[in-house]
This record gives sequence, structure tokens and C-alpha cells, in this order.
Amino acid sequence: MRLPLRRLPELVGSVVWGRLGLRRATKVGRLPRSIGGRPHVDNAGTLTSGDRATLGCADAPVSLTVHPGATLAIGQRAIINFGVSIDAHAAITIGNDVSIGPYCVIDDSGSSTVDPPQPITIGDDCWIATRVVVMPGCTIGAGAVITAGSFVDG
Repeated sequence: MRLPLRRLPELVGSVVWGRLGLRRATKVGRLPRSIGGRPHVDNAGTLTSGDRATLGCADAPVSLTVHPGATLAIGQRAIINFGVSIDAHAAITIGNDVSIGPYCVIDDSGSSTVDPPQPITIGDDCWIATRVVVMPGCTIGAGAVITAGSFVDG
């Protein structure tokens, strides 16, 4: 598949924004993309991003927060849509080819209501639709589809 030349500036711009937006990450894979703006990244722990991870920040920035001693691992070709908030106090793992819809919240501490924080794992090839809340201690299996507005607990 060949890329039309008229789309080249758009692709280059999204890769530049991706690199710039993830500059505070511990490790960034090849060709990260940030579409429509720059994500908000606050990394005091370990943040890794796989090859071709895409952050959609067109309408609202993606917020990635990693607290001291915590880890956030984003898999290859993962797509994180606009307005998503991911807050890691312990460990959050997002698999390869995962698609996360707009305005989802993934928080392994339940906004500081769970002590100690419990890790969250999202398997490969998952689709998490719009406005889904993933609570501490959740394991979402490979290939799962979580419908819009769901509250995933345990």
C-alpha cells in the first residue's frame, strides 16, 4: 500500500507530535503518532509505548499519568482516542492492537479509593468503546469487546 504524497505532511506532523508528546516516556517505539495535538504526559515512573501507538488528541488531549514506582505499558499499534485518562499508581498494561474509545477512564487506584492500588491488564486485540470506566484489579481478556458506557469492575 502506497501513501499518497498529499498525505505525507499529515503523517510527518502526527509522528512529530507523537515524539514530542511522548518525550517524557521511558521508552517509545518506532513511529508513534499523536493526531490533532499533543497529549498530556506526567511520568514519574516507567512509561513505555510500542511501535506505531497512536494517541488521538483532536477534541481533547489524552492524559497519561504514571506515579512514582508505577508502570504503564502501551502495546504495539494501540489506538488511544481523545479525552482518555489513564492513571497508573501500580501497573497498567495495554496489549497490542487495542483500541480505546473517547473519554474512557482507566485508573488502577479508583481515584485513590483503593489502597493498595491493584494492577489492570487489557489483553491483545481488545476494543473498549466510548466512556468506559475500568476499575482497579480488572483483567480484560484478549479479543474482548466492552460496550459504550460500561463500568468494568473486578
